[in-house]
Amino acid sequence: MFARVNVRPANVPSILGGLTARHANCTTSEFHYRKGTEIYGEKEPAEYVYQVVSGAVRSYKLLSDGRRQIGAFHLVGDIFGLGHAEEHMLLLGRKTALERVAAFLLEMDRRLTGVGVVALPMCRRDIADYLGLTLETVSRALSKLHAYGALNFLGSNQREIMLVDRDQLSRLDN
Repeated sequence: MFARVNVRPANVPSILGGLTARHANCTTSEFHYRKGTEIYGEKEPAEYVYQVVSGAVRSYKLLSDGRRQIGAFHLVGDIFGLGHAEEHMLLLGRKTALERVAAFLLEMDRRLTGVGVVALPMCRRDIADYLGLTLETVSRALSKLHAYGALNFLGSNQREIMLVDRDQLSRLDN
């Protein structure tokens, strides 16, 4: 979904949360995108404010060597372009692979449910690109965390993860 700021202030939708349009007007339009569809390009001007209504959106940059670096996962309720870029840079620069995966799981738990079962809306390759790791390294880290008793996998595709020991994950996240 995107919102273009320019109609009546009284009509500002509640989905925009803390954003206000006191001196401007606001209209909203809802769009549905198929998986893998580009919503906007890297160098395009920011003309709209987007909010995820359902599903998940990844924002990424293609590096000069052809690799992809995912900068953020936007989940239901998230507004594009605002958020945790500084925290993500710290995650990429100062943590081991195991620490990155633990931090990622805690972040997804906090953002998605907070009840200890995380249904990931992204594949392991996306997680790897987000964390600056390889797919194999993410899989090994998840297996280690499972062996340590910090998490269990639910379902056949292992996208549903039960956080068994948040304290252990939190210690790795520090």
